[in-house]
Amino acid sequence: MSVSLNTTVCSGTANSYADLTAAEDYFGGDHALASIWTGLSDDEKGRLLISASRVIDRNQWRGMALTSLFESSLALTQALAFPRNDQEYRSGYADSGSLTTLVDSTLADHDYWPDDYFQEGSVLLASGSNRGLIREIEGFISATGSLTLAAFPEAPAPGDKYFLIWPLEKRIVRACLEQAAHLYQAGSPSLADMGTAGVTAVSVDGLSLKFAGKAGSELCARARSLLSGYRVSGPRLGRS
Repeated sequence: MSVSLNTTVCSGTANSYADLTAAEDYFGGDHALASIWTGLSDDEKGRLLISASRVIDRNQWRGMALTSLFESSLALTQALAFPRNDQEYRSGYADSGSLTTLVDSTLADHDYWPDDYFQEGSVLLASGSNRGLIREIEGFISATGSLTLAAFPEAPAPGDKYFLIWPLEKRIVRACLEQAAHLYQAGSPSLADMGTAGVTAVSVDGLSLKFAGKAGSELCARARSLLSGYRVSGPRLGRS
């Protein structure tokens, strides 16, 4: 069974802070890691990204999960620790919509919100037939205030309340990628040969990933640096 990554911001089923596209772009510019990363299968890459996200979430972070600020009646609990309650978001009301779009004219024609500004953020419907459902933003047209979304089961109706959640901060995505590289380097070139010490072996969609020694269980120095403003405490910090 292949690994399925879910990076939808604030989703209750999200399992990674970074997707394969972000990883390819990031590691493609790294002389030391470019050839190593491209040599891994998509399943191995996915397992590393999911595991890196889990290591990040094992730490204690300042503030609260962003969804704690939303209406309690929505009963929405995000699966990952980030975004925290300082993440930018706004509420609004749909003018119109389809299964894959939501239009709000109040978003239109702002120089500080150009085309695709909200891409990789999320929309959470707070009323109407899609109430409580969250979808990733795939595009944004500034001239019309139109958000392109992963499909809802029904079209948002005029007047439906929604929350617009900004994309995850780049430093969080980069911390996940740095941690994934650390996990790879802490183990053997063959992920199947990694030892069981340090962190309990985990299974992601039926595929086993194990870490070699305690090095794999630590938040690496680069991830720690990127997330230093959020950090409270957590597992012992390791070297990159």
